[in-house]
Amino acid sequence: MAPLACVLYLSIENESFNETSLHQLVYKAQEENKNHGVTGFLYYKQNHFFQYVEGNQLDVNNLLNSLKKDTRHKILECIYDDQLHARRFPNWNMGDLKTNQLMQIKFEDLIIENLLYRKVRNNSPIAIENHNLWKLIDNLAFFQNSDLQ
Repeated sequence: MAPLACVLYLSIENESFNETSLHQLVYKAQEENKNHGVTGFLYYKQNHFFQYVEGNQLDVNNLLNSLKKDTRHKILECIYDDQLHARRFPNWNMGDLKTNQLMQIKFEDLIIENLLYRKVRNNSPIAIENHNLWKLIDNLAFFQNSDLQ
């Protein structure tokens, strides 16, 4: 089995997205990710994209390089891990998280705020350490996967 990797990033849109264009973006991502064995989710809020993707290292690296070249957004913060032991979202080719579907704890918002803080404060020691960000993603995966059952 090929080694797994994951990437978590926050970006800001360079062009305006509406419900239709977001739906088209998610649909295309779902198809592409399915073809490449990539899983994860996308969350959009107030002109920011928060995305987590996982898969074999080569596919995740290719996707990340493609995302970096995509002129529709600019990546503000990105965290990569090539030591993933198991997929967190094995059933999501590209889950589309909606604000009205999220838990009260709002792990997504906590992660977004931390990634923004890192960008503004140049990796301040107040920012959550990477391993704790991955724990938040694990918690998000647990709750989202529980909702699917």
